[in-house]
Amino acid sequence: GAAFAANEAQALNSNEMLEAVLQVLQRNHSISTGLGSVAQLREVLSATPSSNTDVIELKARGREPEQLAQLLGVWAAAYIESRGTRRSVDRDTGLEDARKAVGSIESRVALKRRELDAFRLRHGIVSPEREENEVAAQIKSLASALNDARSKAIDAEARLSAAKANLAEGTPVYRAQDRPVIAQLEQRVVDLRQRLKELELRFTPQYLAMEPGVKTMHANIRQLEQQIEETRRRSQQALLAETTQDAVTTQKNVVRLEAQFGERRKDALAFTSRFAEHKAQMTELAQIEAQLNQARQRVTLLERSERTREPRYELLGTFRAHGYASPF
Repeated sequence: GAAFAANEAQALNSNEMLEAVLQVLQRNHSISTGLGSVAQLREVLSATPSSNTDVIELKARGREPEQLAQLLGVWAAAYIESRGTRRSVDRDTGLEDARKAVGSIESRVALKRRELDAFRLRHGIVSPEREENEVAAQIKSLASALNDARSKAIDAEARLSAAKANLAEGTPVYRAQDRPVIAQLEQRVVDLRQRLKELELRFTPQYLAMEPGVKTMHANIRQLEQQIEETRRRSQQALLAETTQDAVTTQKNVVRLEAQFGERRKDALAFTSRFAEHKAQMTELAQIEAQLNQARQRVTLLERSERTREPRYELLGTFRAHGYASPF
């Protein structure tokens, strides 16, 4: 628009442009203007932007209209050629710079990927997901096993304390597998006593005292009661021994796992540090790759849009009675 036209008008009036016009005049002897310096051309030529438009008015003042028209043509042609050359150079330079930038970033990406692969190999990092790596998986497994062992140790200690308290209070406690046996023996005693009670209702004590079967039932009851007592005693002792052994075993397991966890903890801490460094390097790689994508997109856009961004020039000519003026 108007700002562009103002800038280009300055370019038309520049020493560089007038020198280009002078060189054309010196080479082309068919155009005789009698102008031999930039200062003389500046007295004759002027470029003025029209207000609020994209039009530049080129003026040449003198007494020979035909020569002035040729001079304006040379001036306009030199300007258009310079603009085309400049745009071509700028475009080629911009594309070359953009392509060099792509190549440079591609080298950085390749180097970073090699460094990242070497870092992973050196520190045993097989996955960007922390828990999928061996050290992290091992420490997680150990932590889970240790928590489970501690929970079992607490339960075993609680069972041992309860067993000791019950025994001290005289409360019977038996192993689970012994309870059905004790219940069966106790039921047999109940059955025998029930049979004796039924016999006592039917027969006199004197008769029952002489009855061999009755004596056998009494003997069986005494034997069963002794067996029940012995079974209860053995069950209580076995329960105490088993709960004690369970408490000792679970506590040893806790100590063992704590030692293993302590040993692996150092490795885990070192791995955590290396893994954090690995994540930082991956982030850096992603940033460089994003720069590469942007650089490639820039090249593509430059290749596609440079021509569409090229300014279009239209040269108009009008003749005046006392000279030649050409809005450009």
